Amino acid sequence: MRLKDRVAVVTGAGRGIGEAIALAYAREGAHVVVNDIDPATCAATADLPEAAWDTTMNIGLKGAFLVSQAAARHMIRQRSGCFVNIASVAGVFPYNWAGAYSVVKAGLLMLTKLMALEWAPHGIRANAITPGYIRTPGTEAMYADPDIYEGRRRGVPMGRVGTGEEVAATAVFLASDEARYTTGSIVGADGGQAVGYFLSVPGRRFSGGRID
Repeated sequence: MRLKDRVAVVTGAGRGIGEAIALAYAREGAHVVVNDIDPATCAATADLPEAAWDTTMNIGLKGAFLVSQAAARHMIRQRSGCFVNIASVAGVFPYNWAGAYSVVKAGLLMLTKLMALEWAPHGIRANAITPGYIRTPGTEAMYADPDIYEGRRRGVPMGRVGTGEEVAATAVFLASDEARYTTGSIVGADGGQAVGYFLSVPGRRFSGGRID
């Protein structure tokens, strides 16, 4: 059991990826904090209500900051601890019609790096995971549409949509002693989606110095 006798705080553990992580930590026996709250509002940036922007920022980024800050005060005293923040490939490549969500996830990546830099002298690590297309109970209705599933699957080099359990396995590794020299890292759990952009657009194959 890689997390035996440790304490884990998982925000957003009621469903989806957060639930999968909480269950995986429990199985590994689980000072770990997981921030995984996704208050996404889908709208074009020009039409996004200010209230929706504020809610997304307050929950997704400010909430992660406040939870991490409160936990870090205890971890600094005990000179050990670990943070695993759940971001998204949307924090690296913006999602159309999900501008506030993308900005929150990009901010969470920078917050993770800042936490790693400032708190490393206290024995505290901080890393982030960037899931890609993940099938969970919350997204099941969407992926039940074969056209949506096929369209997303084609954009993933590994050829399929991932599962919450696969993200959770990455979270267990980052929280374990196996990753004791890993901090400030952004770890993808996306089947190669972040590097497979040309799979989802026309003219994606390079041949003889040109794009076919």
